Amino acid sequence: MRNKVYFPSSSPQASSLSFCLVTMRFFLASSWLFNSLEPKVVAGNFNPIP
Repeated sequence: MRNKVYFPSSSPQASSLSFCLVTMRFFLASSWLFNSLEPKVVAGNFNPIP
């Protein structure tokens, strides 16, 4: 179980794979956040949740 989660920094394939996963996850999160906030901004009642 430990070697599945741990990626050695000496392996370029593992580091590139983790970087690709993080970039894809950040892109999906940012696009979902933008799509969820777009109607509020267009409507003019933008009120972010504290």
